[in-house]
Amino acid sequence: MNLIIKNKSQLKKDCIDDFLVSIPTFAGLSEQALAEIKAHLYKKNFSKGKLIYQEGDAVNILYIVEMGKIEIYKTNSDGKKFTIWFIKPREFFCLAMMLYGVAFANVEAVQNTMVYCLNKKDYEAVINKYPEISARLLQCLAGKMVAYSGLVEKSVFFKAQSRIASILINHHSIDKQGVPVCQLSQNEIMSLAGIARETVSRMLRKFKEEGLVSVSRCNIHIQDMERLKSKLLEGSGSDLF
Repeated sequence: MNLIIKNKSQLKKDCIDDFLVSIPTFAGLSEQALAEIKAHLYKKNFSKGKLIYQEGDAVNILYIVEMGKIEIYKTNSDGKKFTIWFIKPREFFCLAMMLYGVAFANVEAVQNTMVYCLNKKDYEAVINKYPEISARLLQCLAGKMVAYSGLVEKSVFFKAQSRIASILINHHSIDKQGVPVCQLSQNEIMSLAGIARETVSRMLRKFKEEGLVSVSRCNIHIQDMERLKSKLLEGSGSDLF
């Protein structure tokens, strides 16, 4: 049996190639287009708690998360925080900010995070050569805008339990046992929902008592997805406090 021994540079090349093709936005792009993107990417690390951009900063870099988690959030004059998005691996961030030129929110690493970076001038060169990349990125941006519209709607019209149910549903993944699990902390849910921490705790206890979820220190396992979805339909109003 012949063994193919790859050197470190080849392994690194393969790793980047595998990462790029795993990004949904890049699915179906030609090898030439992917190679053009890869030629301009460089890597950067952000430690947990690192403020990457503060609202009002100039932005000229597009980022793709390889590992870790990024939070996009706003704060008011009283220091209250409202989370707009959490960015996970294989997702972009700062696309809209880069195109606009200025950070319209704060951007922070909430875990130790590794990212691939694409400078704006390189981004422009890439999309000029391969316009289909621009179309994919704008589609990604449009998806974010639709999600943000839904977030605003829930913040204004929905009860706290509907907001929390929506967050659990929209931020879940499937664990090794095939069970849906949300890995957000209660503080992160609080920031996304724009409600008090006590309300989050109360609603999670209620969901647990109803057999909808089970709660551990780091994970919220969804036990009954269909019944949890029914919480989205239980009317409007306010029960935030």
